[in-house]
Amino acid sequence: MMIRIARGAALLLLGSVLLGACADKEPAAVNSPSGGSAAENAVDSGSTERPSFLPDRFPLPEDADIRTSHQETTDGKRSVLLIFATKKNMNEVSALYKDYFDAELGENAVQTVDDKNLIIQGNGKSKKEAWSLIGGPLAAEEGVVELTLTWTEV
Repeated sequence: MMIRIARGAALLLLGSVLLGACADKEPAAVNSPSGGSAAENAVDSGSTERPSFLPDRFPLPEDADIRTSHQETTDGKRSVLLIFATKKNMNEVSALYKDYFDAELGENAVQTVDDKNLIIQGNGKSKKEAWSLIGGPLAAEEGVVELTLTWTEV
């Protein structure tokens, strides 16, 4: 159990570092599989577009309000940062993503789910992708749950 907690803390720290590294910076010019740079693959902040790199199987609530959408390729590995909000209540959101990640990650998931927090992290069963979903109700917007998703090929 302590190993799972330590692994979860390490993943949370890694996610924070990755998010911090993305803040207020232009994407680096690296080659992508499509031959373009990461900047060409980026979906602008505030876009309502689902990133094309995000696996189609990842469910978004019907009322998802995409607030930040970014994707890039580094060293041939694709990654996505997606921040979105929903007016679904925390119980509905938690159930949706707990069920999804139980199936997607199985025993590879570290989860903290309660009425104010949703944190699910882990590697896919194939060990070829890493997921992190963190969120909860917004104090500044009553009735809104905001979630931050990072997905990376490993």
